Amino acid sequence: MLVGRDDELQTLVRSLGSSGAEQTQFVLLMGEAGVGKTRPARELT
Repeated sequence: MLVGRDDELQTLVRSLGSSGAEQTQFVLLMGEAGVGKTRPARELT
């Protein structure tokens, strides 16, 4: 569970849900070291 990242996680979930054979989605998680990029990506798997 991510605390305080509901909006960001929902954006990732929507992008994953709308991707498929007919539509490609690209999401870039960027930021400085230690700001929490890996955890949201892991929440999707």
